[in-house]
Amino acid sequence: MSDGAPTDADSIVGSWEDPAHFAEVFDRHYDAIHRFLWTRVGRRAEDLTAEVFKIAFQQRDRYDPDYPSAKPWLFGIAARLAKQQHREEAQAQEAASRMGSEPAAVTQSSPEHRLHELAPSSSVAHALMQLPARDREPLLLHVWDDLSYDDVARVLDIPLGTVRSRIHRAREDLRVRLAVDGDRDAQAPGGVHHG
Repeated sequence: MSDGAPTDADSIVGSWEDPAHFAEVFDRHYDAIHRFLWTRVGRRAEDLTAEVFKIAFQQRDRYDPDYPSAKPWLFGIAARLAKQQHREEAQAQEAASRMGSEPAAVTQSSPEHRLHELAPSSSVAHALMQLPARDREPLLLHVWDDLSYDDVARVLDIPLGTVRSRIHRAREDLRVRLAVDGDRDAQAPGGVHHG
């Protein structure tokens, strides 16, 4: 860090000898990880954020200190936990439907549901929900979670070129979808008329 404070790598390496150093990483990144998980899994964010830091602490000896910031590493753990949460919910719903009953406690935490919940009337949220998940997630990580292309590649464990092409494709797709939605609004009775 430029102000002389230890980097995440310094704190993690220090925690190998003195585990208390890991608290610096927790304090620095808790809010960002919680915000990321809230947009993906809603109310389960609190539990999964704690799980992210538990896993990171347990695996801190595997951290590569060549990376000064642990943010992409933590986001990677969080992304895997969110996907696991969605798989478990889908499996529970599928099992309940096979048995002909409603799941006891279905939490609506799919990314699509969360986007709609966060911005229900937003044409941008609607357009984002229409994107394929493989393109939407890199875009959201880059724009919403403020990660660099390199960091997105580390979080998703995909090549940098793939990140660039997916984000480019997502932006182009959004432009088209928003333009089409704008045209529909302009043509609808009582819609916005331009010109």
